[in-house]
Amino acid sequence: MTATTRTEEIGTVEQGPLSAVLAALARDDPSGVVSALDGQLHHGRPGSPAALRQQVGERLAIALAEQSGRVTRWIDALATSSSPTGRQVACLLLASRYPEDPIGVLGMAELLADDPHWEVREAAGGLLGSVLDRDFDRIRGRLEVLRSSKSENLRRAVVLAVKYAARRDKPERVPDLLRLLEPLLRDPEPYVRRNLGPYTVGDALLRVDPKETLKALKAWSRDRDQMVRWNVAMAFSSAIGS
Repeated sequence: MTATTRTEEIGTVEQGPLSAVLAALARDDPSGVVSALDGQLHHGRPGSPAALRQQVGERLAIALAEQSGRVTRWIDALATSSSPTGRQVACLLLASRYPEDPIGVLGMAELLADDPHWEVREAAGGLLGSVLDRDFDRIRGRLEVLRSSKSENLRRAVVLAVKYAARRDKPERVPDLLRLLEPLLRDPEPYVRRNLGPYTVGDALLRVDPKETLKALKAWSRDRDQMVRWNVAMAFSSAIGS
């Protein structure tokens, strides 16, 4: 994305959608932020570009950082918004709130990871990846519970969390991340496995620590379960094609 394109999408402080967001912040009006974002057109359809939502989340996190009661109220309002845009922005705010309220943030992240709207689920996966990177042992333990959830959305959220955490490029964590994923290799749901072998293993972990990931893939390739072998094949296909 060029600087010109980015400016066109997010506007400037003086004009455009970002100015409306800042005005809503000054009014202490979470719904005004959502209205400003939802009033945009992106690729000819109602909605806001990811770059704008990201910048809004960053601005809100900075503005509300020292106001515990206010940020909690904003998060609650955005996370329960009828607009998927509001719930996505809530995920961005929640990431900055984790040190002060880890239990509350994790609970909200799990709710949003099971959201009806796919973009909210994706944002929640990114949130879980962020807190996994920040508080590795604790969040890994919680993800071990979620990978057995009846909800395919929550099982997929574990896969997404590993993918996003792997982007932090910490190879010493790869063995633990592979063990976290291993039980999900047998998951029959396409929604889970489409993100597992091709993207989280093949496009993320294999890049961060090829030696450990290849060792795991070799062991998994001997498994009799066809879902496990499918994930192995897709991991290699993704790596070769990238």
